[in-house]
Amino acid sequence: MEEKTGTVLREKRRALIKKHEEKTPDFAGNLSYFVYILRCADNTLYTGITNDLDSRVANHNSGKGAKYTCGRLPVVLVYKEEHGSKSSALKREHAIKRMKREAKLILIAEQRGQQGVLEK
Repeated sequence: MEEKTGTVLREKRRALIKKHEEKTPDFAGNLSYFVYILRCADNTLYTGITNDLDSRVANHNSGKGAKYTCGRLPVVLVYKEEHGSKSSALKREHAIKRMKREAKLILIAEQRGQQGVLEK
């Protein structure tokens, strides 16, 4: 029994180390953070940051993301910006969250190259 417990603990430790290594920058410091905007099913916009965009969007859509998005599923990624540091991503997230909806829609349209009619 003690040997089985030791094996389980070693496996858990390896999984934690692997998870940490995936989120640790390489020697050049190349860990990117993303500021992203999601369009929710009720047509509202949600802004956040992450260092693993695909996983974060999947978490939102599985109901394990932010409390705000849980009742507004499904969500669709409509905008993303890459940042070299968590600090700059947090600052940009704060700036985007302070924008009015119309300004966010312009930001999204500019990234998509669609500067035509924007929904309200």
